[in-house]
This record gives sequence, structure tokens and C-alpha cells, in this order.
Amino acid sequence: MKLTKVWMLLAAMCFSLSVFAQEAPKPPQKEHKTPEERAKAVTDRMKEKLALSDEQYQQVYDINLKAEKQLEELRKEHEAMREKMKAHHEALKEVQKEREEAIRAELSEEQREKYDRSIEERKEKHHERVEKRKEVRKHRRGERKRGKPVEEGKRKKLK
Repeated sequence: MKLTKVWMLLAAMCFSLSVFAQEAPKPPQKEHKTPEERAKAVTDRMKEKLALSDEQYQQVYDINLKAEKQLEELRKEHEAMREKMKAHHEALKEVQKEREEAIRAELSEEQREKYDRSIEERKEKHHERVEKRKEVRKHRRGERKRGKPVEEGKRKKLK
């Protein structure tokens, strides 16, 4: 009797784990609204909250539309810059890879091993610095969330 319960419990656990292993569906992407749609939505909310007259509504809409068009341009510039930086980063990685391969071709087996170790050590040190920066940012963010300004003397400094 006890053995049957144990087996049933194990089977139920295995089944429940397989259910959780399935990938959750991704939320649908937000539709990108035009600057006109965003300006209208913002102005409609303002009309409701501020009781704008029809004349004020039109003036505020024009102001919001101008701002939304400017923001749209800035978003496009930002996205183009991100793509350019990504391509730049890939090019840097490719040059570094070519350099390392060319250097390795000129070294003896013993020198190649030392060179590979030095590269690994450099990567580890870089990873440590990145993790340390993340920790400092997390600490600062935590202090800001609690409403405390981060005092200059209390900031952790990276070495």
C-alpha cells in the first residue's frame, strides 16, 4: 500500500515537472502607434483630467504632436545608433580574433600555451571588473529606491 502511494507520488512529480518544462508563450508585441495616435491619446487624457476647452484641446494637441514627432525622430536615431554600435562591436571582435590567430601562428607550442593562459587571465579579470561594477550599481540603485541619496563618501569606488 505504501509502495503504491510512493510510486503514484513519483509519477505525479514527474508529470508536474514536464508541465513546467514547457516554454511559456511570449506576450504579444505592442503595436507601435504613430506620433498622431500618441499625441491624441495624451491630449485626450489631459482633456479629461484638466477639463480643457475645445480651443485649449487643439493647442495642447498641436504641442503634443510636435513633441511626439521629435521623440519619434530621436527613437529612430537611437535605434540606428544601436545597430551601428552592434556592427562596430562585431568588427572589433573580428579584428581581435584575427590578431590572436596571427600571433598564435608565430609562437612555439610552449609560447602558445602561455599566450592562451594570459588571454584567459585577462578575460577573467575583465569579468570580475564587470561583476564588481554590477554590484556597485545594484547597491546604489538600492539606496536610491529607499529614498536615500547616495553620498559621495559612501560610494564604492572601482579599482
